[in-house]
Amino acid sequence: MTKKKGFLSTNKATIYGCYLGYVVQGMINNINPLLFVTYQNRLHVSVEAISVLIILNFGLQMVVDTVAIKVVDKVSHRLCMVLAHVFTVLGLVSISVLPFILPVPVVGLAIATVLNGIGGGLLEVLVSQTA
Repeated sequence: MTKKKGFLSTNKATIYGCYLGYVVQGMINNINPLLFVTYQNRLHVSVEAISVLIILNFGLQMVVDTVAIKVVDKVSHRLCMVLAHVFTVLGLVSISVLPFILPVPVVGLAIATVLNGIGGGLLEVLVSQTA
């Protein structure tokens, strides 16, 4: 049996996928802090509400981390990784859409933060487990 040569037949694809997972996780954890001043000036979100968004994001990531450790082995790593990226994409799109279409912008930001927290928590567990 000969070993196939190529990008997808090596472990490099998995390693590059993990690197991209870390980049996505960095994006979703840093997009809100970069926009805090915009939230205050354009959407009139209070500092207290911004603090709640921070707590919601990292608290939810910790909960998802704890649950995902047990669930990922029972389901499949691939499915969980796809779900993590789906949640992060939905969260990033929600940040740019929901605050402007919902009557209360903070609710839209909270929904986006929840989606990003779920995706970020899954990515944290899966990527560090795979890499």
